[in-house]
Amino acid sequence: MNPDTPSAQERRRLADSPLFERLEPDALEFALDAVRVRVCEAGEAIVREGDEADEFYLLLDGEVAVEAALDGSEPIQLTELSAGAWFGEVGLLEGGRRTATAVPSRMK
Repeated sequence: MNPDTPSAQERRRLADSPLFERLEPDALEFALDAVRVRVCEAGEAIVREGDEADEFYLLLDGEVAVEAALDGSEPIQLTELSAGAWFGEVGLLEGGRRTATAVPSRMK
């Protein structure tokens, strides 16, 4: 198995998430086959504001701080996401650039 391919347990957790729970079986399998697992360390940016957006993320474990520089100021924390939350979709849907930086603040 490819190290970034979800394990059977991770696939079950993903299938039960609000993002995927209502998909028909064929659509669910198609979506889960496209998923890659990424393990991050606390403090390591997952995405950076202004970077090209080419993926979105579903948080299985831990917490992620979302921050942005508003009006060119120093970045401020906008929110903190926990397991089950997803992020990164705004850049994909609205112009292709990241609108915020996401940094793990606590990993399980």
